[in-house]
Amino acid sequence: MSISQYNTKDVSLSGGFTVDTATVNLIAHPENTVVNTAKAVEKGSLIAYSIGEGAVKAVDVGVDKGLGIEGTLEAVVNARKDVLTVVAIAENRALREGIDKALEKDAASLEGAVNEVSELVQKSDGVEDGKISHVNLYQGSETDNLTNQYAACYDENTNETYLNTEGTDISRGGDIMKSIFWEAQRKDNTTNGLDLDYDQQTALASSRGSQAENLWNRFSETANTTSNAIGASYWNSNNATLSTLIHGTTMAQENKNANDRDVVVPRIISINSNNNEILEKYINKYAKGEYKFDENNELQKVTDSKSGVITFIKGILGNNESATYSARLDEAIDSDKDIIIAIKDEYKVTVQNKGELLTLDRLTDDRGGGVTIQNITVGKSVIVDGKEISLADKRQVVIISTDVAESSKNIKDINDNNMNYDQAMTLMHELVGHAIPHIVGGGTGNAVDDENIIHSETGHNLRKLNVDHTE
Repeated sequence: MSISQYNTKDVSLSGGFTVDTATVNLIAHPENTVVNTAKAVEKGSLIAYSIGEGAVKAVDVGVDKGLGIEGTLEAVVNARKDVLTVVAIAENRALREGIDKALEKDAASLEGAVNEVSELVQKSDGVEDGKISHVNLYQGSETDNLTNQYAACYDENTNETYLNTEGTDISRGGDIMKSIFWEAQRKDNTTNGLDLDYDQQTALASSRGSQAENLWNRFSETANTTSNAIGASYWNSNNATLSTLIHGTTMAQENKNANDRDVVVPRIISINSNNNEILEKYINKYAKGEYKFDENNELQKVTDSKSGVITFIKGILGNNESATYSARLDEAIDSDKDIIIAIKDEYKVTVQNKGELLTLDRLTDDRGGGVTIQNITVGKSVIVDGKEISLADKRQVVIISTDVAESSKNIKDINDNNMNYDQAMTLMHELVGHAIPHIVGGGTGNAVDDENIIHSETGHNLRKLNVDHTE
């Protein structure tokens, strides 16, 4: 990377943040910043460590995702230059606080800071003046196309980037940086000449975005690692009528390419990747085939059928997997609508009441250890595991408790015997009985009847009918 890749004049965009020549020089020549003080030596060592760490992770991604030599080299180069870029931005107090203290700024100031950062990242990728993608802030709850599902996205046809202030956690600077770097890579994917498929491009962008978040939390003195979901909700409410968000939201809403994932490429988020393994266990217990979450925390089908001794024994004992459960999961995976799953004993809902935004606390156990939330149920959004989730465009939020609820222990079968309900059953019920019918249709109209189709295939007793338990 050379200094010629950067414009060394003062760069000023809307929002009042200026990236000066010193900031650009730090990116190009970090060695010049290391002076003979203990603090500087420590930072220099941390920079060197971060570069090495990033390179190792980049090689892992390249090998794991089959990026080839050129694709892996791209990831390695990103790892080095992004460390330098993040350090430079973190050294610029006004710009750093413009990202980390977003909740204290208005929409115009945040958009200005985001564009300052995005321009630096794009220029590190060799993007020339006049070809820089402008970042537009928007609110996903106000759009009815696929942009309402994204934390951020890049439109190749118009060279515009969009950052969803309800999908990106604007209370955490690291998440803002993640969206910026993720979409900068999406733009770079359109011009770098690499022959990568959709999943490989996503892996490259995901890796870069995640590294940027980690680096920001490491080098920014003001980085927030704890989400302030309530604060972000109020920020979005207070800024919704300002011209910056109205303009960006209008652009996202009117984007003719928004529903074309090959043109507008999203960053899709999930609640907590730490829960993926247990969720896979719950799903695979009763579904035919095997399902796993990929690196983007999206559920994918791995195989059509399970094999092995345990599966054979299950078949003998009459505890078979359900082909219907699998088919319904496949329909949901193929849908362009989101089902977001969380394991949490409590959550919050935000609703509009006589023009006032209210946040209400809820316990998952009060809903039988499992609940499916959609827009017509609670209104504006759900806050779970520290993240606020917009409920626009049929998005479903499924929450199950960490253990079987007391009320679920008393669920009866058709012979009035206890069902011995477990959380795998709870999740199956919420998916096939509520969430999947809501987004793709095809259910019986009654959630218990939907559930019993699965029980009939897995060899369990049928659940006692409840005519009031609709989908």
